Amino acid sequence: MTDTENPQTLNRRMATQARNKIRTSHIIRRLESYVLDEEITSGTTEKKKISMSSAQVTAALGLLRKVLPDMKTSDITVSDTNEVGKVSDVPITGDKWQEQYGHPKPDPKQH
Repeated sequence: MTDTENPQTLNRRMATQARNKIRTSHIIRRLESYVLDEEITSGTTEKKKISMSSAQVTAALGLLRKVLPDMKTSDITVSDTNEVGKVSDVPITGDKWQEQYGHPKPDPKQH
């Protein structure tokens, strides 16, 4: 909250944000029902299938693009510092294994 914002302004902004989130969830629910060919309950508890024109679908997707992040353009940084192990083309001897890992070399025939 900045120095110039009073509680009423803040409450109005929070209410607007809440309304926008609710609208977004309604759009998502409607699109999902349409795509999955599901029946939804209308205000009178009767079930009906959603029908949407191509213009409605385009408009709904356009609105969602404005409020939801586009995952294909999100930057994801992964850092992996764990070294799992090194693979060698030269087999390790039983003595070297014991020295390096502190236990006898496993017998692959037992697995």
